Amino acid sequence: MKLLQVDERNPFDLVDDQGQKVAGHVFPIEHQRAIEAALAAQRPLLVLGEPGTGKSQLARAAAQALKRVFVSMVVDSQTLPRDLHYHLDSVERLAEAQNLSLAKKGDQESVHEFLALENFLRPGPLWWAFHHEEAKTLGHKKESKETNALPAQAKGSDSKNGVVLLIDEIDKADPSVPNGLLEALADGSFARPDRRRVVQTGPFPLIVITSNDERPLPAPFIRRCMVLKLAFPEKEEAFQKEMVLRGKAHFDGSLDEDTLQEAARQLWQDRQEHIRVHKPPPGQAEYLDLLRAVLKLAPQLNQEPAELVEELAQFTFKKHL
Repeated sequence: MKLLQVDERNPFDLVDDQGQKVAGHVFPIEHQRAIEAALAAQRPLLVLGEPGTGKSQLARAAAQALKRVFVSMVVDSQTLPRDLHYHLDSVERLAEAQNLSLAKKGDQESVHEFLALENFLRPGPLWWAFHHEEAKTLGHKKESKETNALPAQAKGSDSKNGVVLLIDEIDKADPSVPNGLLEALADGSFARPDRRRVVQTGPFPLIVITSNDERPLPAPFIRRCMVLKLAFPEKEEAFQKEMVLRGKAHFDGSLDEDTLQEAARQLWQDRQEHIRVHKPPPGQAEYLDLLRAVLKLAPQLNQEPAELVEELAQFTFKKHL
């Protein structure tokens, strides 16, 4: 099993398929150990924390550090357990059958082959995680249709190293979704609609599951996960120091320390105000959005970045006030 081997003292660059930096990630040793423990135990890593703490980015960073393919799925209230496995386009299959019947094309054998279920299957995220090569092949079954290719991967990633699967915001789903996921992981396989099975091959996937704690997850599900809790420091000085560190990781010196510090100070104040009135507080995501806006607008407006922070903070930090 490959360890992460990332220096927690230095920001970790997230890159695109061309090797260009798209974000920076701070990788504390605690987070690295949680990922390694999940891999060693072959258990999902459940990452808990309020929105904006970097839960989703943790999975992307892990995939890049391990040189694995990254697959993701955002869960909502309409998600079904089978959506993790596959999508069967029954409507398209029926339409094709009707067209063939009207046109009276082909012999029975060729029609049967054309209408085979696998020609109308799209692999779900767990299929990619279990058997990447099979999922990729399935996507090319019908040349006239859009293939089931994954989004562009970070430069250096290789399916031979395995897959990191991010299942985002699982607390929005019905309890049958996490329970169904556990069943597939325990079996190392799941059923296809054509009565075959998808069987896990190669390195065991790292499954990272995030939750904003909007509603409780099933206790049996939590018991079978490794759990990492992400939270911001509770003291003002430590909080601001953490935000400045993350700002430096993302912007590589493009913004001076005074600007990062002023944005962190403003974020702390607005967080306390949100908490006081029981509203969702702004977090890292809003902090980075503010800094991106400041970085682009300051030279065009001929303003000092640190001065622009307060002017723009009302649009990023005060959304619920």
